Amino acid sequence: MTYKKMENKKIQIVKDYFAAWETGRKKLLDLASNLIFTSPDDSFSSSTDFLSKCWQYHGLKYENMRFISERNVVCVTYEITESDGKRFKNCEWITIENGENSEIIVFYGSK
Repeated sequence: MTYKKMENKKIQIVKDYFAAWETGRKKLLDLASNLIFTSPDDSFSSSTDFLSKCWQYHGLKYENMRFISERNVVCVTYEITESDGKRFKNCEWITIENGENSEIIVFYGSK
């Protein structure tokens, strides 16, 4: 597989991950069972713990998404509008291993 195709495949895995959050289709998440997740507010070391706390936020619309990929990491920036009308920006670094999202590091400022 060429380098460009590998990069596109990683970006597609991450796009599917965000599509799962928007549509509520968990099967698109492709999470490793031992997922490492960190953010300013939480950290988890399993996909089960991550989903039990965070899945309540599915259904949000991601806008102005940008993807950058290098090796096995995809960086995504985006904007979200919450149900109360507040808009905010996030940046996520997502590591892909064996076709699954294995680590997610989220950065954001105050909402």
